[in-house]
Amino acid sequence: MRHGTTLPELLVAMVLLGLLLGLAAPRAAAARDRTLLTLHARALAAAHADTRSAALRAGARTELSIGPVAYEQRALTGTLIWRRPGPAQDGVGLTGPATPIVFDSRGYTLGAANRTYRLTRGSREVRVVMSRLGRLRVVP
Repeated sequence: MRHGTTLPELLVAMVLLGLLLGLAAPRAAAARDRTLLTLHARALAAAHADTRSAALRAGARTELSIGPVAYEQRALTGTLIWRRPGPAQDGVGLTGPATPIVFDSRGYTLGAANRTYRLTRGSREVRVVMSRLGRLRVVP
């Protein structure tokens, strides 16, 4: 009766393990990209909803600045209300209009057009479309 494994058996096991990891790694990376994009699309939507409700509560204009490094909510006087980290910390790219979103006292944004922000990571992309009336749509 022998105990243990031989060197050829160990090498075969390691080759099989390497093949399995080689097949699984790209799928794991794609799943991570998809998860991070979903997370940051929700964070962007939450910042939008929070700023809109702050304008309604205060009965005054409130603005939201969206950037890759941070999201910032400010009162019309320029006073910083809060600052949250943006998607750049997780390697997610953000492109879109650089001007802040200004909400009036009724919760509507000032301006005549919708805004589209693009979140990208790897080969994946998610678009967040914000309407002037405060509606959000996430497009995969």
